[in-house]
Amino acid sequence: MATVFPDFTTISRLRTPATEGEFYILECLASNLSSDYEIFFNPFLDGDRPDIVILKKGCCVIIVEVKDWNLSSYNIDANNKWFIHNSAGKEVKIKSPMAQVFHYKNNIYNLHIPSLGYQNIINKNFYKIISPFVYFHNATVKDLNQIYSFAFETVRNDMAVLNKDRRNMGCDEKCQQEYENRYIFLKSKQYKLERDFYMSFCRENVDKFIRKVLKVGSKYDVLFDDSIYNDFKRRLSPSEWTGKQGIPIEFTKEQKKYIKSIKGERKRIRGVSGCGKSMILGARALDAYSQHKNVLILTFNLTLRNLIRDRLSYLNYHLYNNEIDVNRIEISNYHHFFVSKLNEYGIEPDEGLYDPNLYIKRNIFKGCEIEKYDSIFIDEIQDYEKEWIYIIRDYFLAKDGEMVLWGDFCQNIYNREVSLCEGNLLEDKSPPPADDFLFPRIDGFGRWFAMTKSLRSKNRFLPSMFYKFQKVFLLNKYKNIEFFDDSIGILTSDIFRCNVYNIDDVGWIAEDIDKMMRQYKFIPNDTTILSSQKKILEEIEEFFSTREKVLTTFITKSEKRRIDMMGCRSEMERKVNLLHMERAKKYGFNLNSGVIKISTIQSFKGMENKNIFCIFNKDDSLEIIYTAITRASVNLVVYIEHGSPYLDFFEKMNQESMQ
Repeated sequence: MATVFPDFTTISRLRTPATEGEFYILECLASNLSSDYEIFFNPFLDGDRPDIVILKKGCCVIIVEVKDWNLSSYNIDANNKWFIHNSAGKEVKIKSPMAQVFHYKNNIYNLHIPSLGYQNIINKNFYKIISPFVYFHNATVKDLNQIYSFAFETVRNDMAVLNKDRRNMGCDEKCQQEYENRYIFLKSKQYKLERDFYMSFCRENVDKFIRKVLKVGSKYDVLFDDSIYNDFKRRLSPSEWTGKQGIPIEFTKEQKKYIKSIKGERKRIRGVSGCGKSMILGARALDAYSQHKNVLILTFNLTLRNLIRDRLSYLNYHLYNNEIDVNRIEISNYHHFFVSKLNEYGIEPDEGLYDPNLYIKRNIFKGCEIEKYDSIFIDEIQDYEKEWIYIIRDYFLAKDGEMVLWGDFCQNIYNREVSLCEGNLLEDKSPPPADDFLFPRIDGFGRWFAMTKSLRSKNRFLPSMFYKFQKVFLLNKYKNIEFFDDSIGILTSDIFRCNVYNIDDVGWIAEDIDKMMRQYKFIPNDTTILSSQKKILEEIEEFFSTREKVLTTFITKSEKRRIDMMGCRSEMERKVNLLHMERAKKYGFNLNSGVIKISTIQSFKGMENKNIFCIFNKDDSLEIIYTAITRASVNLVVYIEHGSPYLDFFEKMNQESMQ
């Protein structure tokens, strides 16, 4: 029996479920092909999503496009163009299933598997490695014959007319050339029609299709070597995210304390990386929306907007059967929210929008008739100035509204004030709780509630390393932090590596990352490269962009050149254009984009991925380093510059991981 990726259980849970035809042909293929065949359902290929790809090492790649169409609504003309009869009775031209599957095939050569594309330029026989087919689940053999009959008959008639006219043509060279050109044109049309017809199958002749697949897979192809196979396998394998779709939500006992929206509650929740803060925030936001609709979620990081939206959709699917319109829950970052409200209420501040003092003016919205929110949830509270929180609470929260703050002060990468801060609000005269020492004093929210169990990393080595990093470095600065659970002890992670580099070694780092990704078959969608330094990341991006698609949170060198080619009228205009472009990239950043992510540590805060490559320089702060390493859920590779005060720690961890 063939191996199916993802497995049938996961396929049945996918947010976009398999069609009847897709599920049927998957089962037929899986039960009739041997174990050396690998079947990939709806794999990510940098934006392309073929229905089925079949892989057999050393032999072939097969792409199958599946259609559950009723062919009586379609027809094909002599130019092999497809048309559908719409509800108004008119014919509308559409892309044929065959054109779709050939699009996938060509993009594999041109975009997705560069090594195959390079070889195909040299040797056109490489193009034969991939065989495309189309399966029509609701059609019969008669339907297929009938839909092609008009096109075949038209081409045959045109060919007969051409041969008849030839007898009346002159014998000069011009007439002969006209005939040959017309003949080649008609033969090409005939070939394409026959090619598409014979690559099409239906449920009635599914056995014939299986035999065709077996025949293609029976021929060993010396061109399809291990390196090309490994590239395919790495690209096609389902990402970590795919396997999580449809899995029932099971909140821990600790998490269940915080997922219910409570009218009028003010609460502060802090916890270690990966304890599920964003998932709990999402669940509580949905519960709040189900009660009173007017819900606001604020972050600091621009890139988190899409991630939180995805979390809401995921939770909405499982907890509310998609009954909630998650797009009605407002998600923004503080600065964007602040500026939008200035605009909404017609406030013209004396300060410019780039002046940080503008955003801490406590009385700027005084006197405005403001529509209040019944629930406000603020993520990444460690990145907020106290004044921002008070502005949000005092002007935008309903009188009996709830407001919950979430954070992890070990990720204080912007070095916000962490000394004990007494408030001056009249309604909060209570002495500060003992656990507020060395945490920002935010009045009116009671004591901090702590979450200590990280669910991010499935292996035990990484949580153990995070715990040791906290104990060795962070405890001296943050007295009452939540520690990672180290009760199980040290076990080996899947992969942990530490490499030392000099500042001139960025090219070597890029090559080493590429080598490791291929060696360990890291899936692009599950891989992120992090550094605090954009210059380093620009070099990394330039290396990888020549090999495959990447997604960045910053402006690349090529994008800067594009801005410069626009001919900006001043340096200020150029800076504004760059600022707008970078902001757009952060807003559009999608963790589940199907490609390698390259990001600053600052912009990736709050996210996670299966495989994380961290590039640290000697001046990186302990908060930056802690934030970066805790983004990893399974595999972590660290490149650390000579002279870093944290070098000895990571070299020691490297030795422990190999024991």
